[in-house]
Amino acid sequence: MNTNPECYIISANRPQFDKAYAARMHDRLGRDIQYAKKEVEGCYRGEREASWLVVPHERDGAREDIIRLISDYGQECALYLDANREAYYLYPDGKTRHIGAWVAATGIEGDSGDYTRDISTGRRYTVTRKVYGAIGAYEAIEGNGS
Repeated sequence: MNTNPECYIISANRPQFDKAYAARMHDRLGRDIQYAKKEVEGCYRGEREASWLVVPHERDGAREDIIRLISDYGQECALYLDANREAYYLYPDGKTRHIGAWVAATGIEGDSGDYTRDISTGRRYTVTRKVYGAIGAYEAIEGNGS
């Protein structure tokens, strides 16, 4: 039995934003997210950005809400993590693309250089095709991970 809830990682950042504007957009996105969330740091395609890890806890309409936020904030995609910690890009049109397993990073930033860092613990997570030491996002949010 799997105890990991589905979750999403979403950002409001865009490469053309200066730091002050990016911070304001990040705060606004945080207010617009109506689910349990935790602030995290991410790196996507070489760009470090403030992001939100969102855990809707199986509430109806969460996927549609995230898709709307992707579109509203002009994002290419969000990261969707299923209960098995398989990672997918979730696009504004609702389509997904499997990209690998979401795992605790062990001294690497991942195959692509992209990562998510839990600011409160310093733990890093990445998507990789290699499966080792996976930890659930729920554990990361609740501080129960090893």
